Amino acid sequence: MTYVLGVRCANGVVLVADRKLTINNGAGHEFIDKIHGDIKGVLWANSGDQGTFELFRCYIRDFVHTNSNITSDGFIIRLSEVTRQLFENYKYYYGQYEVQVAIYGTKTIDGKSALKLIFENGKIEPVNLFQAIGSGAPYGLVYLKESFNKNSVITMNQAADLGYFIIKYIEKYQLDNTVGLGCSCVNKYPQIHFIPDNEPDYPAATQLLEQMEETTKNKLEKMTII
Repeated sequence: MTYVLGVRCANGVVLVADRKLTINNGAGHEFIDKIHGDIKGVLWANSGDQGTFELFRCYIRDFVHTNSNITSDGFIIRLSEVTRQLFENYKYYYGQYEVQVAIYGTKTIDGKSALKLIFENGKIEPVNLFQAIGSGAPYGLVYLKESFNKNSVITMNQAADLGYFIIKYIEKYQLDNTVGLGCSCVNKYPQIHFIPDNEPDYPAATQLLEQMEETTKNKLEKMTII
């Protein structure tokens, strides 16, 4: 499965994802990008079956290409329709899946970046604080709740740092062997994207990832698991 965290922050939205993909019915794995920007103004990531998600991406790219004047509401409706259609068509062949969608502020009514969760049955829910998806989601919940109990809102950097820590925590203690990172310079860090309210999105810079790696390493070294 996976671990994908979406957080609505004080100054925008953040998506954080691990990179491990289980293949051959669990016999092997590879490392991939899980956050994609197929359409200008939208980022998304999934948990669950990768084959279904690839079909989802193809359907939506084709729809946007042939409907250049689509409104933001129309786009959301189409996301719901495609998700449900894929589930109905392939539920006996593929497994379950969910999709996190981050939409730039330039495409929303209030001008703020939005975060939404799409279920396999087509239901769409707004995410106003945080939402983690994937089999690793339960293991980070205590840290997310603690952070939001201390702070009513957090910054994008704080959210990214928290997501980074949770993925490394899950990996270190082998809480879910389907969540993890690679060893090469390309995939040794979690995938992190910032979607500010009033600026274009951007991935976390290498320097920031290195800082988060050091901070997380120090936190994990101080932890004691009983």
